[in-house]
Amino acid sequence: MGATIIRHGEWGGPGEEATARYLRDHLDEQWTIVCGRQLVHTSGTRDTDFIAIGPNSVIVIEEKSWHGDLNGNDVFWYDRATREDRGNPINQAVGAARILAGGLTQHNRPLRSALKQAVPLGEAPLHLVYALVVLSSPDVRLNVDDPRVERHVVRLAGCEQALREIDDFVGRHFNFAPFRKRVEDHVAGLSGRSAIPKKLGPYVIVTGLDPTPRGRRYVGRHHDGSIRVLLTLERQGLTEDELRKNDNPLLREYNAMRRLAPLRRVFAVDPYFGVDYERMWVIPMHPPEPTLLTLGNLIRADVRPAIETFVAVAADSYAGLADIHAEGITHRALHPSRVWMDPETNRVTFSDFLIAKIADADVGTVHDADDVDHEGQAFRAPECRRTAHAAGNPSDVYSLALCLLAWWELGQPDPSTAPRAPDSLPGKVRDVLDAALATNPDERAGARQIADLLTAQLAVETPSTARVPEFTLESESGSEPEPQRTTMPGPRPAASTPTDRHGLRPHRSETVRRLGDSAAATTRQAVDRALAGYQTLKTTKAPALLTRLHRTPAEPDATHDPADRLRTYLHRRPRRQP
Repeated sequence: MGATIIRHGEWGGPGEEATARYLRDHLDEQWTIVCGRQLVHTSGTRDTDFIAIGPNSVIVIEEKSWHGDLNGNDVFWYDRATREDRGNPINQAVGAARILAGGLTQHNRPLRSALKQAVPLGEAPLHLVYALVVLSSPDVRLNVDDPRVERHVVRLAGCEQALREIDDFVGRHFNFAPFRKRVEDHVAGLSGRSAIPKKLGPYVIVTGLDPTPRGRRYVGRHHDGSIRVLLTLERQGLTEDELRKNDNPLLREYNAMRRLAPLRRVFAVDPYFGVDYERMWVIPMHPPEPTLLTLGNLIRADVRPAIETFVAVAADSYAGLADIHAEGITHRALHPSRVWMDPETNRVTFSDFLIAKIADADVGTVHDADDVDHEGQAFRAPECRRTAHAAGNPSDVYSLALCLLAWWELGQPDPSTAPRAPDSLPGKVRDVLDAALATNPDERAGARQIADLLTAQLAVETPSTARVPEFTLESESGSEPEPQRTTMPGPRPAASTPTDRHGLRPHRSETVRRLGDSAAATTRQAVDRALAGYQTLKTTKAPALLTRLHRTPAEPDATHDPADRLRTYLHRRPRRQP
C-alpha cells in the first residue's frame, strides 16, 4: 500500500500528475500527499504543488517539468534553448514553506512550544517544515550557481530518498506523532489552488507569469488592445482585523510607484480595482519597453559595458536613486534584476518596491521583509545583513554600487567582505564607488553627490560629438521639407564578441528624440550612422511583457509554452480597422 493522495481540482500539468503517481508508488502508507493547495498570508499568497506529510515532518514540494539545459543563479534559472528567464523555484518553495510553518505554529501553540523545547537553549530552533524542488523531466541538465541546489533540488527518480532523509532527521529530534493528525487536517483543509481566470475586470487573461511574494501575475489584454501585467493581491482568507492592518501594506508597491510616477523612474501603474467582491485587488502595470534590459540580463549574457557606457549608466542610476530618496522612499531590496537600463539612452529604471520604506505614509512595517526579499539578500549593505528592517537611504547607495560592480565584473561581489571597486576602473570612478561602499553608513556619500561626481567624470572622458550631414525629411503634408541638422554621439566601439569589454553590441541607429507613445507602441526619430540619414522607428510594447516574450522558441511547433502562444497571438491577431 502506498502513500495517500488528497487532491481537489485539476492537475497543474502532466508533470504534476506523474510526480503524484511516483510519490504514491514509492512512499509507504505513513505518508500523505496533499496536492494543489493555496497558502494565504498577510504577506500574500503562495500556490503549492504538493505538501508531503511524513511520519515526522512536513515537506513543501515545488514540481518543475522543465527540459534541456538550465543555467542560473540564486534569482533566475535560464533556459538556453528557449532563451527564457525563469524564477528560481527554490525561492518559491522556501517562501511557501515559511508561510506554512508560520501558519501551523500560529494556530497550534502546543506544537510551537514543543518545537522550541526540542533543542537546547541558545541553539537554532528546529524546523518542522522543509522545502524541496523536484525536477520531473529526465532530460533536464542543471548548471546553477546557487549553493542551495545540493540540499533543495532533486530529480523525480529517487526523490523519495530525499524525503525520507529529511523525515528521519526531524524524527531524531522531535516527536511529531501527537500533532500529526491536527497538522494533516489543517493542510488538507486549505483552499484549493485557483485556476487561471479567463478575465479580471476589463482585462482578458492571455497567459500567466511567475508569481510574486504578494500573489499571482498575469498578462491581460484590455478591449482597447493595450497590454498590462496584472499584479494580484489576495485578500480572502484574512480576518477583518488582518485586513484593517494589512490593506495599506498590501498596496505598498503600488503606493510607491504612484508616488514615483512623475519621475519616470518606475513602470507606470493604472488605478487598482477589486474583483470577486473585493476578495482580490488587481494592479495593472505597464510592461517594460522592448529596449529595456536588466543588469542581471547583461550579466547572464556575459555582456560587458564600455567604460563610457558604465559611467553613464552609473551616473544616471544614482541620479534616479537620489530622486527616489528625495520623494521619501527607500528601496531596501536593490538587485541587478531590479535595475533596468535602456542601451539607446543609458537611462535607468527601477522595479520591485515590494518592501520599500515610504516616509510620511500610513503603510506600516513589512514584518516579513526578510522572508519576502530572497533576491536582494546577497546585495545588502553590512548594516542590513541580519535584517532588511535596518536599511536606510545609505543602504540603497551601497547596494546599487554592488549591482553596478556585478555588471562590470560579470559576477556577484561578496558583500560579507569589504568590497572595493576593481583596478580595471579609472581611478576617479573607482574612488567614487569606494565612497559608496564605505562599511559605516554615515561615511557613505549620498546618491546625489555620487551622481554629480560620475556625471562630471563622464563629461571629461566622453569623446567629442560628431556632426550628421545636412539632409531633408519627407513631409507628410506634401509641402517642401526643410533641412534639419542634429548632432549625435560618436559611434560606440564595436564588440568583437558578446564578452568583449570594449562595449555592448553596436547599434546601427541612434535615437534623436521620441515622437510619441501609444498603448501598443513607441515611435522614435533616429539617425542611421551608416547612411547618415534619419529614420522613424516604431517599437511595440506588447512583446516586452517579459524578456521571454520577444524570443523565438526552440522549435517552430513548440506551442505548449504560454509565452509562445502569446507571441503567436500578438503576431497573428487581426488588425483593428480604422
